[in-house]
Amino acid sequence: MKWKTLLVFSGILVCAATGCRKDPIVDPLPVVSEDEDLAGESVTVGETGFFTKLFVLNEGKMGTNNATLDFFRFANGKYVRNAFDRMNPSQALGLGDVGNDIKICDGKIWAVINNSGLVEVMDAFNEKHIATIPVRTPRNIAFDGNYAYVTSYAGAFVNYQADYTVGEHLICKGRVYKINRSSYAVVDSVDVGYQPEGIAWYDGRLYVANSGGLSYAVTYQYESTVSVIDAGSFKPIGTVEVAPNLKEVFADPDGNIYVTSLGDYYMNHSGIFSFRPGDTKATRVRTEGMNCNVTCAALSTRPGNPAVPGNEVFVIGTEEEWNWDPAADKNYYLFSVSGGNKVTRYSSFRYDGSVPYGLCAAMEGSGLKYLFVGDAVDYVNPGAVSCYAAGDGFKRVWSTTSGVDPGHFCLY
Repeated sequence: MKWKTLLVFSGILVCAATGCRKDPIVDPLPVVSEDEDLAGESVTVGETGFFTKLFVLNEGKMGTNNATLDFFRFANGKYVRNAFDRMNPSQALGLGDVGNDIKICDGKIWAVINNSGLVEVMDAFNEKHIATIPVRTPRNIAFDGNYAYVTSYAGAFVNYQADYTVGEHLICKGRVYKINRSSYAVVDSVDVGYQPEGIAWYDGRLYVANSGGLSYAVTYQYESTVSVIDAGSFKPIGTVEVAPNLKEVFADPDGNIYVTSLGDYYMNHSGIFSFRPGDTKATRVRTEGMNCNVTCAALSTRPGNPAVPGNEVFVIGTEEEWNWDPAADKNYYLFSVSGGNKVTRYSSFRYDGSVPYGLCAAMEGSGLKYLFVGDAVDYVNPGAVSCYAAGDGFKRVWSTTSGVDPGHFCLY
């Protein structure tokens, strides 16, 4: 399901940071991957000693089966489009219909393909297919030990008539599916709220952001809670009250849980909220006395051990989120949130694209190194991915054409 407003969050956009907490066992790899021969575009001077690749999951347009996987290779500065299809010609339907989330765990990419109803697992070294796991209307993914956890609408749907009234519909509780990472089999599931989106793991608990995005069409009521699940027993143990229409949830290493809200497009602005384990209510994070209106957000990712996330959530926002004029030039700003409520605003950042749709914050040492932004442009035609260097006043280092709706990133 694509939100065609400026209040769309990167679904994923957590850059491999929510949950693969086990230190990977690294097997010897070939020196050269088969994907080295793929033609691509040289977008910048390469570098070594940092990340190997940036993966970009392009959602595609719903119903057109054009979700694609791109990657940028840091060593040679080359951007390669449609890598999964090119490395797996025997996969007749390609990656599938509507890419919704992407994470890396133990050297494997897990791509959540919503409208195709599957999770695609592939090798991060060469994008080769490993497994396909059927999951009904999946949304987002997180990891803990030997398990992957996938949120799902559980088949809920709404069909609109020509006058935008609701015709046929099925509104049911969402679910979280538990997948064994060794066998790639679904081993359990549990009910959560209506239309769950983001999911994060921290200290034995799973946090699930419920949106109610489809339910609103029937009940005129969004969900506003985060479901809390004990990962050991895989049973719900409570909820946290946040705000209407939740989207992403991130957990930092210090136990701060951050949740983004799309708002209701009328009375409640979008924003970012925080709480601690054991809380029953979240607090809105504010900057300079204003609401943190959010277009896309990402938890920072560190090199060396991507299983351990950074402790900052980076956000691109606008104070003009309810300006629906497609020709309007909106002003965007960048800020980060750490420690639950500490806000840093980056006045030097100037967004020079059309519609920021996805975000990835790459850390080096204790500071931000690069900011990668996906631009949806018009949601139908190929979008763009741009790289901004934080150490140079957020100067745009490069920009290149991507697939349709580049909304989700992960670093390898």
